[in-house]
Amino acid sequence: MTVMIYGFYGVHQHLNRGGLLLKLTPSALRLYLHLMERSEYFCSRELYLSDSEISNVIHVAPRSLTRDRRQLSEYGLVQSNRRGIGYKYTYVICDSVTGKPYPGDPKARIKHKATQLASSEAENPEPKGKTVKPEVEPKPKSEPRPKPEPVETQKPGAQDTKVRTKPSSSGRMTEHGVEVDFGKKPSW
Repeated sequence: MTVMIYGFYGVHQHLNRGGLLLKLTPSALRLYLHLMERSEYFCSRELYLSDSEISNVIHVAPRSLTRDRRQLSEYGLVQSNRRGIGYKYTYVICDSVTGKPYPGDPKARIKHKATQLASSEAENPEPKGKTVKPEVEPKPKSEPRPKPEPVETQKPGAQDTKVRTKPSSSGRMTEHGVEVDFGKKPSW
């Protein structure tokens, strides 16, 4: 659960990939992130915090904390229990996939389990040592495309008059042999 990198703390990938980020209220998300930061700080998945400590840090009202605790519990991210007199609670960080607390000692680091993909690879291991790559047939070379021929167009109403535009020796476009300068304004 912990990343053990100075200045960083971990959040389960399922929170983002599973779409829980969009379902949580902003204050519930702030509470969850604060609990994850405190979990990293104390190196424990079980925390003892008061509402006043939390509300001073994340700036939410006590009533919002009650609603946020309920929402985090509904989504299986955190379990919270009231401790004794006052507004002190025990928070237990849960596995966001199963919705249950992580097994074992809350201060012990959790070892990563192999994923389904990794276990299927273990069932069908590739041979070790020299591997032979399958031969790939070379792609046939494609023939070059023929260049399009110039298109001759006819003005409406004029018969047998062919209009072509082509660059002249000066590089300007010509129409019927007359150079047209497109950069100048007409003189009319």
